[in-house]
Amino acid sequence: MRLHDGLPKTFWVDAVSTAAYLINRGPSIPMEFKLPEKVWSGKEVKFSHLKVFGCVSYVHIDSDARSKLDAKSKICFFIGYGDEKLSYRFWDEQNRKIIRSRNVIFNKQVIYKDRSTIVSDVTEIDQKKSEFVNLDEFTESTVQKGGEEDKENVNSQVDLSTPVVEVRRSSRNIRPPQRYSPVLNYLLLTDGGEPECYDEALQDENSSKWELAMKDEMDSLLGNQTWELTELPVGKKALHNNKRYKARLVVKGFQQKKGIDYTEIFSPVVKMSTIRLVLGMVAAENLDLEQLNVKTAFLHGSGIEEINNLKKQLSKQFAMKDLGAAKQILGMRIIRDKANGTLKLSQSESMKKVLSRFNMNEAKPVSTPLGSHFKLSKEQSPKTEEERNNMSKVPYASAIGSLMYAMVCTRSDIAHAVGVVSRFMSRPGKQHWEAVKWILRYLKGSLDACLCFTGASLKLQGYVDADFAGDIDSRKSTTGFVFTLGGTTISWASNLQKIVTLSTIEAEYVAAIEAGKEMIWLHGFLDELGKKQEIGILHSVSQSAIFLAKNSAFHSKSKHIQTKYHFIRYIVEDKLVILEKICGSKNPADMLTKGVTIEKLKLCAASIGFLA
Repeated sequence: MRLHDGLPKTFWVDAVSTAAYLINRGPSIPMEFKLPEKVWSGKEVKFSHLKVFGCVSYVHIDSDARSKLDAKSKICFFIGYGDEKLSYRFWDEQNRKIIRSRNVIFNKQVIYKDRSTIVSDVTEIDQKKSEFVNLDEFTESTVQKGGEEDKENVNSQVDLSTPVVEVRRSSRNIRPPQRYSPVLNYLLLTDGGEPECYDEALQDENSSKWELAMKDEMDSLLGNQTWELTELPVGKKALHNNKRYKARLVVKGFQQKKGIDYTEIFSPVVKMSTIRLVLGMVAAENLDLEQLNVKTAFLHGSGIEEINNLKKQLSKQFAMKDLGAAKQILGMRIIRDKANGTLKLSQSESMKKVLSRFNMNEAKPVSTPLGSHFKLSKEQSPKTEEERNNMSKVPYASAIGSLMYAMVCTRSDIAHAVGVVSRFMSRPGKQHWEAVKWILRYLKGSLDACLCFTGASLKLQGYVDADFAGDIDSRKSTTGFVFTLGGTTISWASNLQKIVTLSTIEAEYVAAIEAGKEMIWLHGFLDELGKKQEIGILHSVSQSAIFLAKNSAFHSKSKHIQTKYHFIRYIVEDKLVILEKICGSKNPADMLTKGVTIEKLKLCAASIGFLA
């Protein structure tokens, strides 16, 4: 095969591998003309994917790696089959590397030795001088079986009209592979990492430090009387304890049963909006911000003496460690400028790790969270077994989780985009994954974006909007609201409404209810902190929805709406919330309900203290 196609000796391994692949799918005389592959796997053997070895192939270039003006494919040569289902291996002669791809068009009529007849849009041949391809210098972009560097040097000269000159060895340095298989990625992450159990910790070179960490943790648990001894339930066995870094005691709670092993358990978790509200108060009043290691406590007071007294009181009850001025919390970096009265929250470092985790750190940035060409629906979910197998290898849920955490903490600008792609968690398709990668590319271009609390005031403002029937599958509307404290957002949401509304008025009416509930909670929280607010103002773009909330006389237009959604009338009548009209072009909640233009996105972000 190699000689027939004119491929250099460098590819003898690929030729042998392809030959073995074909032989295993052909009749075998020792096996009474049975197919070895069928005998081994027990499945029917398919032949539709077989291609001509060495033939010309046009491999698709992913949209993330090219611009709109670049070619959508590049000429390569088929050299074998990959380990994964329906995956092919190609020789990229221009970049001198081996690649894998499924998105490819084959030209079975043209093989490697006939390549001089091909006119390529991506390869330009300089007719002024001779060019030589040194095939012993290529590196594979993915780790292959038996992918050791070949020792034999084979030079293939490009057929040019200029005189032949002496072949010289290229001085280009061989670069290591840039991508690895998922298995090797996992090994690279776990190799040299933290001990997974007690025995590994004792065998570690830092075993003495691990023992000290375990002792400190156990002493702390015993000192705080975390548990009490009791009789082991009848028929039950004691659970094994798994110790990890920081020597936290991990109990297999999933093996316990309520009412037998425990009665109740509660693990309080602070809301991100609570943290942002407190930080907004710190910036507005230029307070001291201290951090302790007991569930990361934030303390504020009018003087150093009060802070120190509170620290001493906590130290009497718990084992405390004073970390000084707060610099980071839950992956968010706190940047404080007391001279100018500003406090910034940034996730740039954690976002870099997310991009690296999903191999998007070299992706081309985009300017909007979700492109206008994305029309996502359940119809784009996998329909064939092949599509389902392909998508099962995509880390869709993991990527959504990372994006959602960024959105919950500081990135209100991606709330709508993340809400849309998260609707397809159960059956994501290729288009859904492309949308997720688009969001990651947007984050790549806005790593330095942050929330900036300027300390202007402690006035609470609310904005609400709705996108009528925006969901293609259910025709439900999207609710979006954002609340600012002193001009910087502290709470936001972009959620699909639970009911199908009949008009834009109803969609805006339901959205106002959800925003009204959030405003009441924020008012109550500020009152508890001694920062009593005036009547809350909630801005809406729908004058009709405002009239409907203020006047219950429109019975024909609202009689079918569920009773719970009329709660907005009570809080408006009781003057807990005032609804006011706002122009749609000035409503920052607009970016939480649908995709907006670059200019509108910048306007919305700037109006809520989000610095891009």
